[in-house]
Amino acid sequence: MTKCGSRPQRGPLLLQVTSSRLPQKLIIGSGLMLATVLGLWRLAGPRDSSASSRMPPPASAQEEAHPPAASPGDPASRGAAAAPHASLLRSRLETGLDSLQAESNPLRQGNKLAELVQSIAGADLPVALDLLAHRNPSAITRDLKAGLLRRWVGDDPRAAADWVLRLPPGSDRQSAISDVAIVWAGQELTDAIAWARQLPEGEDRNGGLLSVAYEAARTEPVQALNLALELPAGGPTDDLITYAASQWAAQTPDAAAQWAKQITDTALHDRVLAAIATAWGGADPVAAGTLAVDSISPGRQQDNAIVSIVQRWVQKDADGAAAWATQFPPGPLRDTALQNLVQLWTDQSPDQAGAWLKGLEPGPGYDVAIGAYATKLAPHWPEAATGWAEAITDEPLRLVELEDIGEAWMASDANAARAWIANTPLPEATKARLLALTPLAPARPPAATAAGSGQ
Repeated sequence: MTKCGSRPQRGPLLLQVTSSRLPQKLIIGSGLMLATVLGLWRLAGPRDSSASSRMPPPASAQEEAHPPAASPGDPASRGAAAAPHASLLRSRLETGLDSLQAESNPLRQGNKLAELVQSIAGADLPVALDLLAHRNPSAITRDLKAGLLRRWVGDDPRAAADWVLRLPPGSDRQSAISDVAIVWAGQELTDAIAWARQLPEGEDRNGGLLSVAYEAARTEPVQALNLALELPAGGPTDDLITYAASQWAAQTPDAAAQWAKQITDTALHDRVLAAIATAWGGADPVAAGTLAVDSISPGRQQDNAIVSIVQRWVQKDADGAAAWATQFPPGPLRDTALQNLVQLWTDQSPDQAGAWLKGLEPGPGYDVAIGAYATKLAPHWPEAATGWAEAITDEPLRLVELEDIGEAWMASDANAARAWIANTPLPEATKARLLALTPLAPARPPAATAAGSGQ
């Protein structure tokens, strides 16, 4: 198969995309992903160039007008000093933290943490956060502060956002900005975007926009990609673009693919298209496979996309997936595709996979496919696996497969395995190693399989 078309030239590109709101999807938590990418962001430091120099706007050629910067409002209270019962609240927090630290069971600890967060009155949330800000940092304290802040954002996002901006620079401030952005974007995306855009330039603004964009990507991936245009180019932004594009592909894969083809950065181009092809593979593996073969450069990204497509395809139409995989030109990609096809197909239906392999003509990928089948059969039907392994034409690969079968057979039926090993063409040193293995399971009763005994 050959590549079609050519890559677009570097430079700004414009693409019109319908701006209608995408359907709502099941909410997925994104805290772990955001913690990772924000950590990488801080390690990498700010970049001068933005993502807009490498990718086209996904929604409209017209830029949204940025709202004027808003100054934080006056806080409703000044922390513990304004709370008449601050000492009681401090005592409750100390008792709760002691109980959490004493709990060794992670599940019970999580339940206790949730209960403690909910036990604090809404009016006391800013006071509680001020009190915790003066404690020595620990994982439990950080988790409690994050839970209280997220709850406050749910009740009054603007007040919580103003409180966060009074924190000193550092990791705690960045984590708090992320917490505000995630919760607020889940409630009111437009307001959260406006708030993130008026944050101080640098880590604050970049981290806030990144968090808002990840939350937006779940339901409005095009909006998330538009926000990515405002962020510095680099790892965290590329991760966001890839994730948002895959979410877009789950809704309208053809539109997402047409947009991604215009990305001028080669590495990002292939990475995003691989994510789109993978997401598309579940609904239309033929279209997804064509995209992967025709539009992604040969290499790891293309290999991963094709393997993922085959894995999804074989669940729906194993014969169709097999016919597609055998059309690949000889090489590592064909071998990888056939190996994954046979392994998954054997798990699903060993008899059907074996029948298909019997009709496979010797040639490129043949030995890899036969070897994959023998490996899957070996733990349950070692006798049948030996027949398939002996049909492998490549001698080194054949000996490797026979050795693997010997190990699996010794674990299930040592007496039968020893009789077979003694008569194999394996090297004497390999035979001695296998015969010295200790059985891992009692001898099993004979089991029949329609998979047969090989070619």
